[in-house]
Amino acid sequence: MKPDWLAPLVERWNIDDDGEREKAVEALDDRELFLLAHSLDDIEDEFWDALAGAEDRPPEEDTPEYRAMVVFGMTVDYARVALEQREARR
Repeated sequence: MKPDWLAPLVERWNIDDDGEREKAVEALDDRELFLLAHSLDDIEDEFWDALAGAEDRPPEEDTPEYRAMVVFGMTVDYARVALEQREARR
């Protein structure tokens, strides 16, 4: 499921701290924010399906890659909110 273009985005946005991640998203210019907010549009179901079931997994089985993917999903969700707020201010 993991397209080639996804790995660099996941790596770039692997910011564990919510506040720091939100600041980084808010610092994006309009084009970058739009692209981030829509980065999963074509694969959203597959993306979340690949992460599903993790709550049944023991914590020691969580990998750094899995956690990075979850953080990226949260980043995209926040980017969508930030984009909506930015557009509403115009």
